[in-house]
This record gives sequence, C-alpha cells and structure tokens, in this order.
Amino acid sequence: MAPLQLVLSHSEVELVANSENRAPSSFEDAAHDVRVPRLGAPELVLLAQQAKSAGYRLNSFEIAGPDLKLVRDAQLEEELSAELVAALESHGTSAVFSLLRHEFHGYAIAGVRLYRADTKIVTIRRNGVVLANGPEGVLEFVRSAWKKVSAW
Repeated sequence: MAPLQLVLSHSEVELVANSENRAPSSFEDAAHDVRVPRLGAPELVLLAQQAKSAGYRLNSFEIAGPDLKLVRDAQLEEELSAELVAALESHGTSAVFSLLRHEFHGYAIAGVRLYRADTKIVTIRRNGVVLANGPEGVLEFVRSAWKKVSAW
C-alpha cells in the first residue's frame, strides 16, 4: 500500500503522496495555509462511523497503549478492536468513548481499517496518515466525512 498524507490546503482536504515516509508535520506550510488534520481517537471514531454511508465496512481499529505506540500483541489488539467495532455498530460513538474511558482505560484508537470493494483495505491513522491502494475513493470519502468530523 502506498503511504499518503492528508493535508488541509485552504481548508480543503487533499491527499499527498508520502513515499519517503516523512513525518506528518513536515507537510505543514503555514505561509501557504497548509496544515495536517490532527486526527485523534475522537475524529477516527467519527470517521469510522461515517464509513458505512460511503460504502465502506469498518474492519477494525488499530489500538495504541499508554505510550501511544501500536499494541504489538495481535490477539489483544484483535479482542479490543472487536469490542470497539461491535460497540460502534450497535450503540454508536458514545459507547466506544465509554469503553475507552472505563474498561479499556490506558488504550487509545490509533487508526481505523476500512474495506470497500474498489479500494480494498484503507487505513487512516492519527495525524492524517493514510495507507491505501489508491487515493481515488479514499479522497472522496475523507472529504465528505471531514465536513462532519470538523463540525463536531
């Protein structure tokens, strides 16, 4: 998957190639009103919620520990993610935030993995890092979802 970076250029969402795996902050250019969206756990959960309306299926969440590094225990990540996905699908965003505050205290959502037939797996991570086969469908989805997320 090609690494991409979400940027806000004059408040318009764009996807920029990041084949050199540059840090998200390196894409910012205040003089030209280009910044990186600060996608944290709340914004990622809201993007995941918007995914269904754009024809995506939420595969899983990427989970980070207290140090904000991805959990390396695949079984633990799968269990936590499955519960969070089920909570979002059955009870909405408030259930996910409640789990993170109480039962999963110390863990955070670091990314969302989405699936759609034309784009396959798309991962959107903190600070606008995107892993995708191609930007076409992803950009359309993120532009639409960003309007709702940024208004939140």
